[in-house]
Amino acid sequence: MDNKDKKDRMSYSRAVLAAVFFILMLIPSFAIAGPGININVKSVLASANGNSIDPRLKSMASELQFRYSSYKLLGEKSLRLSVNNSGSVSFPGGNMNLTVKGIEGNRAVIDIEIIKGGSRMLQTSVKLLNNKKITIGGPSHKDGTLIFNISASF
Repeated sequence: MDNKDKKDRMSYSRAVLAAVFFILMLIPSFAIAGPGININVKSVLASANGNSIDPRLKSMASELQFRYSSYKLLGEKSLRLSVNNSGSVSFPGGNMNLTVKGIEGNRAVIDIEIIKGGSRMLQTSVKLLNNKKITIGGPSHKDGTLIFNISASF
C-alpha cells in the first residue's frame, strides 16, 4: 500500500467519523424534545340563520348534529406540541390555548382554555384518543355560536 492509498483511507475514515459524530450530536436533541402531538383545530360559526354547511366541513357533517342549521368554517390551524408545551389558536374576539400534559395509554391529555375579551370562558382537560376528534362549544359570535373541532394524532 502506497502513501496515496493511506491518505485516501485516512480521509475517508475522517469523513465517516465526522458524519457519525454529527448524527450522534443530533440524537440527544430529539430525545429532549420528546414525542410530538399533532393537534388540528377548526373554528366554526354555527347559526340558526340559513340552512347550509360550508363545503370545507362536509367530511365532518355527521359531527355537526347540534340545534343549528348553518355551519361556516372560519379558520383552521395545525400545531405540533410536545409534552408540557402550549400553543394558541386565534378566533374572532379571542383565543384558545392548548397545552399537552402527556400521553396516557392511547390518549393525549390536553388542557384547553378559551379566552374571549380578556375573560376565561372555559377551562377543561380532555383525554383524546389517537386520531380522534372532539367538538366543543365556544362563545357567541355574530348571529351564532363558535364551535371548535379538535383532533389529535401521535
